[in-house]
Parts: sequence; C-alpha cells; structure tokens
Amino acid sequence: MKILPLSISYCSKANKDNKINNIISHSPSFYGNFPPVCYYPPAGIKSGSFSPKDFLEDIKYDNSEAFLRNTETGKEELQPNAPAIKKLKALDNLTLLEKKAFVNEFCAMTGFPNFKKVKENMESEFKNALSCLSEKEGFKTLFIGYDKNCSLGRGQAFPGSDADALFAIIDDRHQPYSWYAGKIRWDVKDIINQRILCTHAGGLPEVLSINFINQGLDMADCAFKKADFSEEDLKRFGTNLKNDSNDFVSAAEFNIRMAKQLPKRGDVRDTFYKTAMLVELLRDGIILENSFDKETIQKIKNSPLYKYSNIVRQRGLSEKIKPKLKEREKLSKEFSTYPIEKQFSVVYDILRASYLLKPKNKENEKYFTNTNSNGEDIMGNILEMYQRLLND
Repeated sequence: MKILPLSISYCSKANKDNKINNIISHSPSFYGNFPPVCYYPPAGIKSGSFSPKDFLEDIKYDNSEAFLRNTETGKEELQPNAPAIKKLKALDNLTLLEKKAFVNEFCAMTGFPNFKKVKENMESEFKNALSCLSEKEGFKTLFIGYDKNCSLGRGQAFPGSDADALFAIIDDRHQPYSWYAGKIRWDVKDIINQRILCTHAGGLPEVLSINFINQGLDMADCAFKKADFSEEDLKRFGTNLKNDSNDFVSAAEFNIRMAKQLPKRGDVRDTFYKTAMLVELLRDGIILENSFDKETIQKIKNSPLYKYSNIVRQRGLSEKIKPKLKEREKLSKEFSTYPIEKQFSVVYDILRASYLLKPKNKENEKYFTNTNSNGEDIMGNILEMYQRLLND
C-alpha cells in the first residue's frame, strides 16, 4: 500500500504574516477538506555543526500527524508524520556542549522549567494565532476557554502539550458558508508554534460559530422538554456535578439521557455535545476571552445545560491531582540543579511527547503517565461516555 501526501506547499517561515497569506491561499474550499501539509527545507544541521536555534525554527510548525491519501482506497487517513518525526534523530548524537546549548535555547523559547511562563506562552500562542487570522479574515472572536483541570489549566503543562477542551467561538453570522468556522480551525493550527502548544491533527481545538452554539442550545431546550425528567432525576443530576470518580458514564447521566431524545444523526449529536462542553467551560472553566452579548449570555444561563451538563466535569475533578503533576512540580524546582545530560534527557522527552512519542528515558515516564497511585487509568470509561453521547 502506497501513501502519498494530499498536497505539498513550500511555505515561507520569514514571518507569521507570510505564513497566514500562504495558508489562506491554499485553504480548503469546503468544510471537511484538509489543508495542505507544509514542508520546509531541512535546517538545524549546518556545515557539520548543530544550531539549536535553527533546529527549533525548522520544527516549529511540525505536527505529529498528517492526513495522507491511501492510493488504494482513495481515502484520507490520519498517519504519523514520519518526515517530521525523523528530524528528531538530529538530537541523538550531540556533544555535551551542543546538548547544553539546545537545553538553553529550548528553555528560552518555551519558558520551561518555569511552568507559569509556559502557561502564559501556551495561552498567548493560541490567542495570537486566532487574532492574526481574525484581522486577516474579518471575523470576531467571541469566546476562548478550556478545561481548568488539565495540565495547562493547573499550570503544570509541558511545552508542546495540548489544551483539553480548547474552544473558540467566532461570530460568522455574516459569512454565507457553514464550513467557515471549520476552515478557521485548520488555519489556526498551521500558524501555531507546535513546540509551545501542540494542536494534533487528530484532535484540533474546536473553532465553532455562534450560529452553531445557538442551534445546540435550541436542541437542548427541546430535548429537555421531551425527556420530562422527574424531580429526583434533576436532584441526582445536580449531585453528579460533584462526582469525583473515574466513572464518566455515571457522571454524565444527564447528557447521555438528553442525547437519547435527539436523532442519531452524527451532525445533530455532535452539535449537542459540543454545545454542552462550551456551556460547561463558560460556567466553570478557564476563560481567556468572553465577548458574548448579554442576550447570548442569558440564553446560555437559562439553558438546562448550564444547570446539569457534566461532560468536561470541571467541578467534580477539581480536587483530584494527577500523580504526574506532583512529579512535575518537583522537577520544576530541581531542574536547574541537574547535570546537563539529565536536563537534556528531560527536554528531549518533552519534545518527543509533543510528537505523541513515548519517553526515550524510562526515568522520565513518571512525568507523562495518566495512571493514579493504584495504577488505574484516571480517564476511566471516558470513551464509553462519548460512545453513548454520539451513537447510542
């Protein structure tokens, strides 16, 4: 089976504005199409010497995944971005001085090991990318928010991490095409420094329109009336907001039962559950931008979703601390005392994680694992919850 790139464009890295112009000129003409995969001439290694600054510039926009076309089936498939991942091999045979230079350059670019600075950089990276596109395309950003319980929300994210439940709502009421917000979603990804905030192609931040949200709120109102919940049901739904177990299905009982009142069409269920997540972020999450008008805010607060929705679980999980975050806190305090080899090992594995690769050094696995002290997966049955929301 032969896999070929969907399309290749050689993009200028001279400045972000040139990158935006390139993206807009090559963006898909309808929702669901994929933008071109951008490749750059190799950098990093020049005349036999290693340049940390050039190397980090070269991998700045590299994503761990890419949509590639299977020539046998003709379908686009999400595949590991092998050409991008291969570039990391340049780090395998550095001298001690080169490792020291690389660690210094990486920390200067990302803010690590100062997690407060890392958080500021990650949030700014997304906001600035969206701002650049809004100026170019003429839309207005109404809302930006994300999960307060993820590593970024708790202020202990590694550079190149993603941000859970990262949502942006834009005002596209004057745009004639329904795919517009989806196009912006892909465009934003391509101008974000992936070594600061990684927006994996298989799980992009949500960029939705205000019309999309209004439709979702109307669906929720209709489903709530149709469900005719009892007083005991409503009391239990309210209690579920504080559920701190790893049973996502029980915690999201309200949303699952509401979804059953809707058609099984993918677009309907998708609109409903994404709207519910947005409402939860507005209610309890971290908000970077909120320019909703008073009418929209009131409509959201009057929605049953505002009272009972519990997909993102901002309240119930707020007191639970992942073991890996405790390890990262210790790392932040001690990193400067480590010898260069150990510093480089940590930084290298942080970089690998942004490519969805496992740590090369087993000693660093404790910074990335998603299990609790008992070895249980803290994400529990979250996949079953999504299955019930979207397909049952």
